[in-house]
Amino acid sequence: MNRKHRRAGKTQGKPSTLGVDVQRVFADAVRHHQVGRLRESEMLYRKILEIDPRHADSLHFLGVMACQVGRQDLGIDLIAKAIKINAGIAPYHFNLGNAFQDLGQSERAADCYRRAIDLKPDDAAAFNNLGNALRNLGQLDEAAVCFRKALALSSSFADAHDNLGNVLMDMGRVNDAIVCYNNAIRLERNRAQTHYNLGNALCGLGQFGEATNCLRMAIALKPDFIDAHNNLGNALRECGRLDEAAACFRRVLDLNPDHALAHSGLGSVLWRWGQFDGAAISFRRALHLRPDLAEAHAGLGVALAEMGRLEEAVACQRRALALKPDDVDALHNLGTSLMGLDQLSEAIENCHQAIGLKPDFADCHFNLGMAYLFDEDFTRGWEEYEWRLKRQGEVPGRFSNLPQHMWSGDRGDGRTILLWTEQGAGDSIQFVRYIQEVLKLGWNVILEAPSDLKALFNGIEGVSLVDQGGGLPHFDVHCPLLSLPRIFGTVLETIPAGVPYLAAEEDCVAVWRERLRQEEFGHGEAGVVPRIGLVWAGNPAFRHDAARSPRLGAIAPLLAVKGVEFFGLQMGDGRRDLADYAMPPSFTDLASHITDFADTAAIIANLDLVITSDTSVAHLAGALGKPVWVMLQAVPDWRWLRDRDDSPWYPSMRLFRQAQRGDWLSVMDAVIRELKLFVSSRLPGGLRDSVIG
Repeated sequence: MNRKHRRAGKTQGKPSTLGVDVQRVFADAVRHHQVGRLRESEMLYRKILEIDPRHADSLHFLGVMACQVGRQDLGIDLIAKAIKINAGIAPYHFNLGNAFQDLGQSERAADCYRRAIDLKPDDAAAFNNLGNALRNLGQLDEAAVCFRKALALSSSFADAHDNLGNVLMDMGRVNDAIVCYNNAIRLERNRAQTHYNLGNALCGLGQFGEATNCLRMAIALKPDFIDAHNNLGNALRECGRLDEAAACFRRVLDLNPDHALAHSGLGSVLWRWGQFDGAAISFRRALHLRPDLAEAHAGLGVALAEMGRLEEAVACQRRALALKPDDVDALHNLGTSLMGLDQLSEAIENCHQAIGLKPDFADCHFNLGMAYLFDEDFTRGWEEYEWRLKRQGEVPGRFSNLPQHMWSGDRGDGRTILLWTEQGAGDSIQFVRYIQEVLKLGWNVILEAPSDLKALFNGIEGVSLVDQGGGLPHFDVHCPLLSLPRIFGTVLETIPAGVPYLAAEEDCVAVWRERLRQEEFGHGEAGVVPRIGLVWAGNPAFRHDAARSPRLGAIAPLLAVKGVEFFGLQMGDGRRDLADYAMPPSFTDLASHITDFADTAAIIANLDLVITSDTSVAHLAGALGKPVWVMLQAVPDWRWLRDRDDSPWYPSMRLFRQAQRGDWLSVMDAVIRELKLFVSSRLPGGLRDSVIG
């Protein structure tokens, strides 16, 4: 809000009995006042009032001076006395309005400005200040009219352009507001507040890069502009420039350690860095300072959810929504947390509420799709799941602007379709089963595959492979693999579950058959001593990997089962666990011999069973038709569905679920019990007691 106190106006011009002396003293008082020598000025105003207590101009300017030094109550009293003496002077009413406005009494201020305008209808400043008062009263349309009248009287009135921009922002007319801010800056380049306002408006349009330039200009003009530093941090965060954003929030906290918004902003950056404990601390600091800060409650809820503290997360997100019921992000995050607690009905309801407020909310549609799929409502689930392709960064750039259209399910009649992989290796392995359905419709199929899957997928009959990220041959239509279930109308009963639909390369299987006979790799006779493949951790880049991966420490009791050869198929980060445990002679680590999924498939072909956490190896073993036991968290990924120990996707799979979140002990008890039975069933009768005992 921009306005200026009137420091001068039409004087009474009353000669009085003292004649020229009063006028001369008054003129001297005004000169002192104008250059900021308030003490000298006050002495002269009071000298006049000692001579003439009804000298209205002196009362008026003493009132203005009182307001300048923060004594608005005294100022109002003095200006009111001047008005009582002479109610026909417009500046008196104008400055009385300013005094009321300073006290937040916008209704009384508006009455004063209206009286000033009645007395002086061409007063652009009075219209401007009346607009500000009306804006404070929520009378936005009337405020906009006032600012436009001010500009009609003075088109170069930069404050009025800025203030009109502010009220248009309040009305949601962001583009119109930006025009006003640019007009104000064109008239007065060095307006820090207007550059700040323009930056905020650009943020409202999602133009964060342009916004940063405006906010930096505001800071250059006013280096200690705390709100500009804070909002620059917000804009930089949205641009993904997290280091710079954190520096901005820390700069705010250097200037004001009690700035709640900066603590909250820093928390949001720490959350994006995966520093959830630090994020929670920052959000809690914000809430200590401002318990009603909805965004901090919401941020704390997200941080706690990432830490697996879902009940606390739900409480925070509910508090955020109590403070800000139309916060679509909080609704979405609450739905996600409720899904993690297996409260699907309420999760779905929250997603619908968020989508009702923001129909194109792709992330929320995607989560709604997963909720439906988890609840076995595949028809609605696949439709909502398709929104993943509208999520930021979800579709590889090479596929986002292709001239060829996405396949809708029509017949091929000899034309060529390009299928491309997305998400993780496990997803690709799960959904390549649909390629046979595509072939049945007369399409020539090209499959773009990542390097670690290419050799494995090379065995899919009727398919040509191209390297992921490489040059693309001619094709007529394209489709991501995970859109195929929707196109084929898959429901629970029609999942194409015939296995195996992938096969290990025969020569590679033979090589591994021979290797596993060697002393280096095994200790038992093939076909007598069961060979079990083990995987205990997934890809840590997956945001919820910590919850789904038991790690080696949790499955260590399994290694005590007698009469078994264990083979470590663990790749990646999970291998770090091996340094912390003395592995028994029955365990052989094969990871150094594995180069891709084709190697893993060949090894699995020579095993009797695979026991794994929720990883790509689970999908691989299932696709090969090999017995596979999957250890699952209490509320797993949607594809494992609810409350069942089998998988409709993989007939050879058994599921072992946590009884409660984080409870891998109960999972291990069940797996060990079943493994002993598995071993017993494969041994000659006379050997069984030594194994199970």
